[in-house]
Parts: sequence; C-alpha cells; structure tokens
Amino acid sequence: MTSDGSDASSRTCPKCGMTSYNPDDIREGYCGNCHDWVILPPTVKQFGDPRKDATWQLLPAEPGVCWQCARDHEPELPHDAQSLHYKYTFYAEHDRWPTWEDAMAHCAADVQEAWCNALREHGVDLS
Repeated sequence: MTSDGSDASSRTCPKCGMTSYNPDDIREGYCGNCHDWVILPPTVKQFGDPRKDATWQLLPAEPGVCWQCARDHEPELPHDAQSLHYKYTFYAEHDRWPTWEDAMAHCAADVQEAWCNALREHGVDLS
C-alpha cells in the first residue's frame, strides 16, 4: 500500500482520480492524464527511520574535518548550517532540519552574538 492509498502496482492521481498501472508512472508519481508529476516521491520518513531503514548512506566526513558538518572549522565556531552533510546528520538525530541556531548551539555566547550579527548583515533571517 502506498501513501496515497493505492497498492504498489497502481497509483491514483489525487488531481483527476485516474489510476495508472504503468510502472514508470508509479515510480515517478506521474499522471498520464494530467501530463504532470502530481504524486510527490515519499519523504525520508515515509521510507522509515533514516538511521535504520535508509536506502542510501551518508558517507563519513573526511579525516581532519568536523564530523558533523564536514567542514574545516575550529571546534569553538559554528557548524556550516548549509552543508548537506550537516543537514542530514542533524536530521537523522533530531528528526527535523537544522537552523543556524542549532549550528551555533555549542558555541560561547560571544561567538553566537558575533555570528548572529554577521548573518543578519548578510540578510539571513534568524527568527
């Protein structure tokens, strides 16, 4: 059974109600009647726990860089919140995507303040 209520051998379009039995349409979420991709692929959580049931694996960071964000930074500085490595490492542990506040949580108050000011100067909304 798929997330839209159909079995794995068919997909019903939520827009027009047409059922497709084409394996490519089923896999890609495509509706031949609407001529559009209307069924989004399952999210990571719909596949199961990414720490146990993932169909892909995040490779470890290279030696000599931060194991959480895979960037070369001093331990007292924030992680790179925009790094894909950090995003997926954080998501696997916390079940949500990280924010800059998360990336700075381990930093001293003065470092957090300096980074928040710099991010705001560059137009990053921290609210």
